[in-house]
Amino acid sequence: MPLVDRASRATPPSLSIILTPSAGANETHPTLDSLLEYLRTRSWRFIEILLVAGVDEPYAVQTVREYRSRANALQLVNPEKLRGAGHAIRVGIARAQGEWRLLLDANAGVAIRHIEDLYENALREQADLAIGAPAAAAPPLRHHGFTLVKASIAPAFACGSIDGPGFAAELGVIGAQRGWKVAHTALEVRSRFEPTVRDWLRIRANQLRGSYRA
Repeated sequence: MPLVDRASRATPPSLSIILTPSAGANETHPTLDSLLEYLRTRSWRFIEILLVAGVDEPYAVQTVREYRSRANALQLVNPEKLRGAGHAIRVGIARAQGEWRLLLDANAGVAIRHIEDLYENALREQADLAIGAPAAAAPPLRHHGFTLVKASIAPAFACGSIDGPGFAAELGVIGAQRGWKVAHTALEVRSRFEPTVRDWLRIRANQLRGSYRA
């Protein structure tokens, strides 16, 4: 089943999947299995899967070796020092090449086929990113482990400074200041990225310095 823009019947876009393991190999392997099964039956013009893991996570190297024979699109992004979930996202999205970039937390627990819901909602609403999150989640611009990002806004991720789970709240502030349009897709996800008081203070300081403005 090819994935195309149903309105224009255009050529399928290119896709980068940035996989950030939050629970070690036990979650990463089933997520990769689901990804490969899904991609086997879909037609994106270009696909890459970037597994972002620090050098202190040796299982990541073994994972890539195990899966490389099944997926030559799988690459290991292995920064010398990985400082947390936010840092992993920034490293991965800077390395990605796709027109659309899926931020996928290995612990999200979302069926990968829902990427099509994100993509179609983004097209329909002419959005800069599409977020999969519980229906009651607020604010709407908050990464919950399953977010599709347009390449045109990816460079703005570099102005973030929070390395841990609080990056999701920081991303919302960056998007609000830059006027990103968000498409929301109601999905049940397991991932939780909660900011601390210190994170909010840092975000506010960055706002006052103008760090998030275009």
